[in-house]
Amino acid sequence: MSHPVTITELFLVAMLLVFTLPWLVWRLGRTPLYGGSIPGRRHPRSGLV
Repeated sequence: MSHPVTITELFLVAMLLVFTLPWLVWRLGRTPLYGGSIPGRRHPRSGLV
């Protein structure tokens, strides 16, 4: 028999999604950086500094 979902289980699933979904977007989307650029470095496909 199944048991009702506890708050702890719900929290753990939410944390799993919070950390894995951005990583999957970063890896599968093949973005060079995630969440902005590093100061002082150029983006490889832009002419901007």
